[in-house]
Amino acid sequence: MNRDFILGFGPGSGVNPIYDLAGQLYAMVAFQAGYSFWDTVATAWLQEPGLFSSTERSLVAIMRGAEQGTILEGDCATLVDVAETVDVQGFYAYLMDAWSGPVV
Repeated sequence: MNRDFILGFGPGSGVNPIYDLAGQLYAMVAFQAGYSFWDTVATAWLQEPGLFSSTERSLVAIMRGAEQGTILEGDCATLVDVAETVDVQGFYAYLMDAWSGPVV
């Protein structure tokens, strides 16, 4: 998500209470170095996988030691679908639609 997108639904946008809340939450962390929106994108993939292109790859994650969290490609690893591209405008449209639902 880029700065213009986030600022477009921030506090005072008057669009929807969910937009206001999302704007406040994202504004707290959105422009900090190293922060990304992986959870939001991953959630979108669950609902709208057609927004993404992926390829099957053989990957292994290192679980211990100094290299913990490193992901490597290899023949004896697990086959997983890896997202390679996303329809950015489609993602933004999906997100705005999801957030425009009724406040419960």
